[in-house]
Amino acid sequence: MKNLSYMLVAAALTLCAICSGAAARAQANGATLTGTVTDATHAVIPHASIVMTDEASGMVRTANSDEAGFFSFVGVPIGTYDVKVAARGFNSLVRKGIAVHIDDHLQLKNVTLSVASANAIVTVTASSDELTPTTSGEVSYTLTGTQLHNMDIQSRSAIELLGLLPGAANTGNFNSSHYDTGQEGFTQNASTYTVNGNRFDQVQIESEGASVTDLNTAGSAAVTPNVDMIAELKVESAAYSAAEPNGPVVVSTESKSGGRDFHGEAYMTARNYNLNANDWQEKSIGFARPQSSLYYPGLNIGGPVLWPGVHRDRAKLFFFAATELAQQHVDQGVRKAAVPAIAGSPGYSGSGMANGDFTDSAYLGALSNAGNNYLFWPVSNQPCSGNYYTTACTGDLSSWGQIASSVIDPAGKILLSAFPHPNVDPTAQGGYNLITDYVTSNPRNQENLKMDWAISENAHLSGRYNHENESVPWPYGAYNQWNNVPYPAYQTGKNASNSINLVLTNTFSSTLTNEAALAYTRFTLREDLTNLDAVSASALNYPYSLLFKSSSGLIPNVQFEGGNTEIANDQLYIAGGQDQPFMQAQNTYTFNDALTKLLGKHLIKAGFYAEIGRFNNLTTGNDNGSVSTQQYCGVTGNDWTDLLLGNTCEWAQSSSNID
Repeated sequence: MKNLSYMLVAAALTLCAICSGAAARAQANGATLTGTVTDATHAVIPHASIVMTDEASGMVRTANSDEAGFFSFVGVPIGTYDVKVAARGFNSLVRKGIAVHIDDHLQLKNVTLSVASANAIVTVTASSDELTPTTSGEVSYTLTGTQLHNMDIQSRSAIELLGLLPGAANTGNFNSSHYDTGQEGFTQNASTYTVNGNRFDQVQIESEGASVTDLNTAGSAAVTPNVDMIAELKVESAAYSAAEPNGPVVVSTESKSGGRDFHGEAYMTARNYNLNANDWQEKSIGFARPQSSLYYPGLNIGGPVLWPGVHRDRAKLFFFAATELAQQHVDQGVRKAAVPAIAGSPGYSGSGMANGDFTDSAYLGALSNAGNNYLFWPVSNQPCSGNYYTTACTGDLSSWGQIASSVIDPAGKILLSAFPHPNVDPTAQGGYNLITDYVTSNPRNQENLKMDWAISENAHLSGRYNHENESVPWPYGAYNQWNNVPYPAYQTGKNASNSINLVLTNTFSSTLTNEAALAYTRFTLREDLTNLDAVSASALNYPYSLLFKSSSGLIPNVQFEGGNTEIANDQLYIAGGQDQPFMQAQNTYTFNDALTKLLGKHLIKAGFYAEIGRFNNLTTGNDNGSVSTQQYCGVTGNDWTDLLLGNTCEWAQSSSNID
């Protein structure tokens, strides 16, 4: 059942008159390069011919200087360029190695031609002091492909590099989780970062100028900015131009492209736990060191597309293709809990607490002691002891500490029996009788294909397709960072994304350029349950019906509070709204267009941006219901015993998703 929502994020017509030193952002990450042609006396040279050539692909763009000697190139893709300037009666000037980055606004200085002498050509390699960034006022940071390659990061996503920015902090998000550099995946997202004091969910992700941010979490990237697949990354954190529709923090990436020459690489990034020291917590309880092993084999290749009918000058059609197949074995870390004992549990002499046997007072007392700051006192007392020694309570006992079978609530017995069984003696483990440390297998793959086509000297078409797929086991429940008890039915996330982006740049004249971009991204999050019989109400013969009609079919969640946060984190819990089959899908459509006109030394830009999100917005309440026992309304003085007797304090249930 679905709620379908349509969201128009932005639809705006923006008109900005900007001096040559102001920002004029091209939505498809295009840059602007300007300059003024002069002679040795600083007199301007009109009608000079300017040819800009991409060093990698050989693609050419041309322009002419106007009456004031001024020229410009708008919508320039990132790359390294050579610029040749020629005019009648003057020696030609070639400026090589001009590096252009995402959304750059550069002015080429010292474009000075000397009087002709024997048709000489003056060649100069550009240096950083010969390129002047025009004043935009934006606060931004750009990382080039070389910088990305040389930086030592733990994960494969460049989002990790947000932590290097001034004013950025990995503070955690609404799941109380921080950015986990130990693995790659959709859940390791930008929503864990706060930048310049903004909320953690205010970081927007763009790929090729189009938004690929998960609309529901405002942080997950449907297109992972893999450091071996992107050419550049730029972060805008403040004071960006009105032409930028997203914000307040924008992370923009541009995929790598092919060139005239074939190039590629095969690589393996690996991390193995055998090279790590042991963790103090595992060592203290006698566990082996954390068992995480991460392997990221990848392959990419780029170059010209050569087949019959395609120009053989290697300057028309190019491709870049990449794939990475991740094998991630992730240690989930040690989690400690207290759960009801069964017959044969380490250190327990009874026949099972779900059978009403609470006669082992030493075992119960070991659950809460000075060693663990008495964390589990709500479940450490024998029933009807102390202040709970009442006639009403003792009437439920067949002997001291033994609940009479005739008064056991069948639903309470089913719920208490559903908890995982203890695996350690609480006497030896500081009051904990369940210690888990899962190593999960999280395989994922990512494929990226980019095509660039020089349709003509004045028209350029670029297309990028990205696919990702992953499997994410959740032994404690999806996105669960706080519950310490594994859910009996193992949950696995089956997540995927597909994204396609097209950008068309048309240069109508040396003073008029248009950039249009169209993008579509589909992002799906699916949760599967295995061992469903362990929590199936029908399979377990759970006797009570729900308040609201529900297709869940699962037994209720169980929580023990007792005014104690530790035992409150030892729940039988599945996240709300995750009925089977659970599928959350969103489709994002983005269109933008920017028309740039050069008037003298001023750029006038008119732009339109629209983003439409269509997604099934599922409820997040407990469709299967939730029951809790608490000391303030308990009868026996032990939360487990109260549940077994049906002495519960609260019941909660949400209605199911509505069409």
